Amino acid sequence: MKSASLILTLLLVHEVFASGPVNYSAAQIPDSLKSDANVVVRLDETTFTILNEKSAVQKGHEVYTILNVQGSEWAEKVLFYSKLIKVKSFNGNLYNKDGELVKKIKQSEIYDQSAVSGYSLYEDNRLKVADLKYGSYPYTVEFTYELEYDFLFYIPTFQVQPQPKVAVENSSFVIEWDAKLTPPRYKEINMPVMARAESNTGSRPSLTWKLGHLPAYKQEPFGPMAHEISPQVLLAPSSFEFEGYYGRMEDWDRFGLWINSLGKNRLNLSAETVAKARELTASASSITEKIDILYKYMQSRTRYVSIQIGIGGYQPFDAATVDRVGYGDCKALSNYMVALLEAVGIPSNYTLIRAGQHAPKMVTDFPSTQFNHAVVMVPIEQDTVWLECTSQVNPFGYSGTFTGDREALAVTKEGAKVVPTPVYPKEVNLQKREAIVSLEDNGDAIAVVKTTYAGLQYENNGLYYIQHTGKDKLQKWVTENTEIGHFAVKSVEAVDHPDRIPSLDLTL
Repeated sequence: MKSASLILTLLLVHEVFASGPVNYSAAQIPDSLKSDANVVVRLDETTFTILNEKSAVQKGHEVYTILNVQGSEWAEKVLFYSKLIKVKSFNGNLYNKDGELVKKIKQSEIYDQSAVSGYSLYEDNRLKVADLKYGSYPYTVEFTYELEYDFLFYIPTFQVQPQPKVAVENSSFVIEWDAKLTPPRYKEINMPVMARAESNTGSRPSLTWKLGHLPAYKQEPFGPMAHEISPQVLLAPSSFEFEGYYGRMEDWDRFGLWINSLGKNRLNLSAETVAKARELTASASSITEKIDILYKYMQSRTRYVSIQIGIGGYQPFDAATVDRVGYGDCKALSNYMVALLEAVGIPSNYTLIRAGQHAPKMVTDFPSTQFNHAVVMVPIEQDTVWLECTSQVNPFGYSGTFTGDREALAVTKEGAKVVPTPVYPKEVNLQKREAIVSLEDNGDAIAVVKTTYAGLQYENNGLYYIQHTGKDKLQKWVTENTEIGHFAVKSVEAVDHPDRIPSLDLTL
């Protein structure tokens, strides 16, 4: 019965895609798609054309019916661009509930601004925004656009249903390429096999995925995220060129060799800095102690500043520059740390990772660019030390919720290997509290409270960072994180134990 239903769904999708213009009247939407939905994706067509190993064109046509105010964010379309991605066209139309054209957006109404993030010193990223929000529900918006890519390092993911409470009527993705090129690679996740069609005729072979008639779903508390249950297709090139750097990524070793090529001759340090590193570690009694000393030296001399321009989003500053100016992004600071360790004969690995507390898991069987951060892995006998190089206060060897408990890609001389980062079991993630409370006759009380935050609890609502910002901010943290009415904090004291399993004693 399930197979028959799937076949019927795919046939219906094919009929809709083949039948010409879509009727944008909200009345044409089946009731099954309106149920529990804030938005119905009437049409989402993407075509990605690979012209050669360093350029591509992406065309999109998107139509969304907004059913209520909760879905209004879908009435705004954002296109990111830079010197490597150009917006060739961008248009939008607004339709009322009957599908009648209300407005055709003017180019002067498309907002253009810098997309520099708050933690970056400079980026060349910009964005264009077309906003077609309307006050009368339901209404429909339509966007068409064309982007030109001057590099081929990644291919957009085809994700059919990216959010809860979004129903999908028709969605498709086409990728085509020059027949002389090595075909791009793909990995289907939660995608029915019958949704894919292949064509090898003519000068441009292609792959097409079509899916639709997907009702909205609700997000369950503590349930799986959208990227875990939504039908999607991951795509990546086999060979590519990025600002003069040619590479392949059919396997992780080839991907790692390309990353290695970006870092070639960038572990350079002055003779003075090499001598300083050796002097600092001369009396250390173990390799771990040497790593600890150099890590704290790096933390004391540098700060995190992000600069993302073209290939600079993937290529680190050389170590000598970081040593001289005292700043860099995650790539530059990690590369600098590798250079300091190399100066005293300790081998380490520049390592790519998908950082963030709720980051998607690395898809280890699909080599591709899946990373947003760089750290350092130091393998030593019967141990591995992980170094987060962007923080001046991170405890030595602590990964925490930002990079812990996940897979990462350690870059080696031979290529790269997938490695696990530290896991923090429940036994070490503890919050212990002792309180001595003196009650007075009128119902008031005076309390002395000591709390120890250990393991991942060390990060409790940013406590590990707040403790370094002064007593006033620490007292404010206590006030905001203590669920007692009508109280005053007379004193607060924090004692930090920044070990590899860190802890903090907070006494009030």
